[in-house]
Amino acid sequence: MKKIVLVLIGLIIFNSCKREKQNNFIIVSGKVLNPVSDSLNLVNRFDYKIHSFYLTKENTFNDTVNVPEGLYYLTGNNIFTSIYLKPNYNLNLTFDSKKSTESVKYLGVGAYENNYLAKKKMLMIKLFGFNIWEYQGELSEKDFLQLNDSLYKVKKELFDKHKQNFGVDFSFIESNNLKYEKLDKIYQFEKAKRFVTGDDNFKISSDYPDPFDELDLTNGLLSKAQYYIYFLQHYIRVKTKESWNENDSIDYEVALMKTIGTSIKNIEIKEAIAHHMAIMSLDYTNELDEVLNIANSYISNNTYLDELRNKYRNLKPLLKGSISPTFELYDIENNLVSLSGLKGKIVYIDIWATWCLPCVKEIPYLNKLEKEFKDKEIQFVSISKNDKKELWMEMVNEKELGGIQLFAPDNNISFFKEYAVKAIPRFILIDKDGKIIDVNAKRPSDPKLKEQLEKLL
Repeated sequence: MKKIVLVLIGLIIFNSCKREKQNNFIIVSGKVLNPVSDSLNLVNRFDYKIHSFYLTKENTFNDTVNVPEGLYYLTGNNIFTSIYLKPNYNLNLTFDSKKSTESVKYLGVGAYENNYLAKKKMLMIKLFGFNIWEYQGELSEKDFLQLNDSLYKVKKELFDKHKQNFGVDFSFIESNNLKYEKLDKIYQFEKAKRFVTGDDNFKISSDYPDPFDELDLTNGLLSKAQYYIYFLQHYIRVKTKESWNENDSIDYEVALMKTIGTSIKNIEIKEAIAHHMAIMSLDYTNELDEVLNIANSYISNNTYLDELRNKYRNLKPLLKGSISPTFELYDIENNLVSLSGLKGKIVYIDIWATWCLPCVKEIPYLNKLEKEFKDKEIQFVSISKNDKKELWMEMVNEKELGGIQLFAPDNNISFFKEYAVKAIPRFILIDKDGKIIDVNAKRPSDPKLKEQLEKLL
């Protein structure tokens, strides 16, 4: 009898462990009509590829993934769409690559939530022009707040229409996504106004709402809401700048990591924001080890830790004094130019594109610097990234851009990969021996760049 009881207990434990293991996985299957490639990629909010789904001869796929609950993106075959994944989901997706997002359809467990996200994506495409800084920055405070409230209500109506079919967690997460997206816009209006008008002294009025009044730092489920994390990072930056200035000996990115520890008590929220901000901070610091160590002290999620460690390993060769990755690209006159061929001069590299408004706004400042350092041992190099060659050539000629103007044929050149160039504009400073001075150099519009260049010469 005792033996039978032990066997039964063993079977119960085995089956429980088996169910728990199975429940960690998410099944994703589907079919792509009119495919233009043989795969789909699952990526996170940092554009890191988590998984690839490969199509069969029948243009179908069926696979499992094991990722934390949250919002991800599917890319490839002319699609870029949100997908919400949670253990136990069993999703079947179909879409037509010729029709892209509008053709996305889901069936199975998790279909309600993801069909809603597809509808939300289509709504956001329609509202795109009202959501950008270029439009909002032209508005008065009153008009902006009215617009922001209207945009929230339109998205909330779509949410309310479908929420009866959502799981409890998704309903909470998505309702807070909408809330914190609205608050994020309120926070960023001052920046948008300065950016669009060029008035760096613009200040919001004293009766403008304080978005941080509504910030909840206690509910761990908020860590799954993407816009909550975006908004929370602004709060951390504001709190850091209250006690930090450029003359401090402590690195700013290190200060950010320390602020997370002193400002956030909830473990889940602390872990999520530490992962989110450390991924970015590693790009902007020379104190890689300290940033990583502080972030690691907040994080237990192995996926988060692996992403941070991988990024750390990729960035370690780019510390100040390391030999810079090189390039060989063609200039506007079709001459092949290499970074190694510029040794003997300080090299200031501007990575930009014609469609990038912040990039274009730096051009007058860059032109001025080029003239001021015309007879000095410094070479200004501009590399066009993710652009159309004809548009690049047109702007270079029309604006009579100086320095060395280079065109990158695609985003896969080793120089971009080794420097982990994700966003533009990006500026890099290299010394006369081809060694890195700064992987995130100051912008031409920053007066401190001129001071730095003068000291180097």
